[in-house]
Order: sequence, then C-alpha cells, then structure tokens
Amino acid sequence: MSIQQPDIKLLFSKAAGRCSMPDCRMLLSEPSETHALGNVLFGEICHIIGESKDGPRGNGLLPMEERNRYQNLILLCRNHHAIIDKDPNSWPVERLHKIKDDHEFWVNTTLHAQTLSVSDKIYSSIANLVSECLMLNKWYVITDGAINGNLPDLFIKGAVYLYTEIYKSNWPRTKPLIEEKAINLAERLNCYIQYYTLLAYKIDNNYWQEDKRWKAIMRPDYDKLQYESEKWNYTCFYLLWNLCKALSDFAFSIRSELNPNYFALDGQFVIHDSIGVTNNLKETTYRPDSYIEVKLFEADHNTLLPYRG
Repeated sequence: MSIQQPDIKLLFSKAAGRCSMPDCRMLLSEPSETHALGNVLFGEICHIIGESKDGPRGNGLLPMEERNRYQNLILLCRNHHAIIDKDPNSWPVERLHKIKDDHEFWVNTTLHAQTLSVSDKIYSSIANLVSECLMLNKWYVITDGAINGNLPDLFIKGAVYLYTEIYKSNWPRTKPLIEEKAINLAERLNCYIQYYTLLAYKIDNNYWQEDKRWKAIMRPDYDKLQYESEKWNYTCFYLLWNLCKALSDFAFSIRSELNPNYFALDGQFVIHDSIGVTNNLKETTYRPDSYIEVKLFEADHNTLLPYRG
C-alpha cells in the first residue's frame, strides 16, 4: 500500500513543511506561479522502519500494512534522507522517533506560538530551553561523559544560562506543576554544576575534566588529594542522579499539562555508564526513580555521611 494523502498532509502539517533535523529545519517548498498548488514541494517522506524488510531499519516488528502510515514517517530534506538511510546503525528507530517528536514540539511551541496563550508561551519557552541547553538529544552521551569526569563546555554554559532563565522567569501561575518541577530542575542543576566545577577545569575550551594533574608526582598530600577525588566522583554521581530524576519529573509535567509528545518515547531519563566506572567495569544504565540524599564517603571509605554543600 502506498502512502495515502491524509498521512502526507498530516506529516507536512505537523512538521511545518520543514526538515525535521534540528541542525537543518530548512523549508521544503518554493513558491511557484505555474504549479497547481502554488508551491513546489521538495521534501522527502522517509520511513523510520523500512518500507520493506530489506530496507534501512526494515527488520522492525511494525506490521507491513502500518509502515506507510504517518506514525512511521518523518519529513526530511534530500541530504538528511540519504544520511539516515546510508548509515542506519547510527540512526536507529528510537532516535528517529525522538527527532520527529522534538521537531513537532518545536513547531508547536515556536512556529505556532501565536496560537498559544501568553502563559503557555512562557512554559513552552522554558521547555525548549531545557531541551536545547541540556542537550537532551545527546543525554546518553552527556551522562556517560559526566561519569568519566568529562563534560562539554557547551553543556555547562547551557546549564548556567538555563538556571538563570528559570529563576528570572515571570511565572504566570496557571500551571503550578510545571513551575514546581522547573524550579526543582534548576536547583538540582545548579547543585550539580557548582560541585562538578570544584575539581574540574576546562581543556581547550571544549570540555571540563577532572583535574588529575596532582597524580603526576608523589607528594606529601597525595592521600588527601586521592580521597578528595573519590569524594568528588561519588558526590557528582549522586548529584547527577538527582538531576536526572528532576529532568524526568519536569518532562512529565510538560507532557501532562502542555504537550503529550515532549520526550514521550524516553519516559524517564537515564544515566549511562558505558565502561562501568560505577559498576566494576561492567556497562550499566541507571534509571533514577526517586531522589537520594547526597552523601560523601567518610575517611574510612565505609561510612556514608549526609553532605550539605
């Protein structure tokens, strides 16, 4: 079965006739005085799960009769269509669904902002900032780097900017759940960034890494610095855990009160440890489902104490 007109119209409408890739979003039409529709469309309708079993990502479980429906389609420019289909391993089904959802959310909150109430524009603006400043499309990579003491400078700058914007926002008080979760997210984010940068420094303006230069030579305070490093790593993990939980709570509030598609496929955000820094060199993914009291290792490395920082 070919793609039906209702699905084509729905796809172009929800994507606002633009490429869904966040670093592109080019308009996929040109005015034409001779064309019957008044515009020439050059966007490409791409399958998330391949139209056939032999196509890119074609081994998915989606029934064949559902593969030409709107839910399995994404609107892209010609270049990005070629990119995702020539390298399907780098563009799995889940990633493409997330890109599609994020783009449609961007359309609803940015291009269609005139249809929102003034209060909802404020909430939508904050939701967009969270997505962009915290690089949520790369959250797996961000958390993996964070556990290894390696955060992008762009993430830290974005976190500082987001924290400021949330706290200076003129909240309309019409959606208290979103406001509560946004402020909680800002507080958890600020705690994490403030503590992370205590023992990290910027390398080549690209990344903040744990400062391990003291390990280069044996020195009288070596044991003390070793202890401080361990304490820093464990505390950063706890703070990242709470940040991840706050992010899941914020996303839930947006889905509940503003846009049901906001990172809907993610459910809850997770922490990924690809090399097992936190689990005896075994790859691990954590799904924070509750907040934990931030703790530090005491000098004997056995007793856990509350941390008030």
